[in-house]
Amino acid sequence: MNSRTKVQLSNSEIEKIFISAGIENITDIQPLGAGEYNAVYSAKSEGTEYALKIAPKKETPVLAYERSMLQTELYWYSRMKSIEGVSVPKIYYSDLSCKIAPCEFFIMEKIQGGHLNSMKLTDDEKFYAQREKALFAARLHKMKNDRYGYVQNGLHDDWYQALRHMTLALLNDCKLKGKRSRRGERLLRLIDKHSEILKKPSALW
Repeated sequence: MNSRTKVQLSNSEIEKIFISAGIENITDIQPLGAGEYNAVYSAKSEGTEYALKIAPKKETPVLAYERSMLQTELYWYSRMKSIEGVSVPKIYYSDLSCKIAPCEFFIMEKIQGGHLNSMKLTDDEKFYAQREKALFAARLHKMKNDRYGYVQNGLHDDWYQALRHMTLALLNDCKLKGKRSRRGERLLRLIDKHSEILKKPSALW
């Protein structure tokens, strides 16, 4: 799927990225996935399949919470490794300097599979798949942090500060586009109204 945030690279540019990671003889370079934000390519080298994930260029206009998401993704992959029963693809190489390519990227293990909504499954298979998704989500929720909010936008001491910061950032994004979000303004008022509840200690995710 094409979108304004996806970086389009030539095969020679992609080969250069892999060479920088010490991976040569790249073949079968193909766009991968139907996402709308990052560009993803698959490639092969000497029998191993890889996935290359490329962030938007720094100058691409994005929402405040979308900035540095690739770096945050790498952070959570590293955290997920410690959770029993959660499979995490191997990260072979990452570069956040934008010196090798015009944007941040990482190369990871390509895991075989497909989108559930595009597969023809029996009722029993659908039940099993949904059950596994729920169990996987439950395992992920065992991760805890010492502060609240989006890692890429700065963490806060309680949910009141975190949610207020997130909402203000989105309202500012609207303002930069010459728009106004009445729902966002109402949400901000509700956050302030219930600040004492949101400031209470709770289990950190």
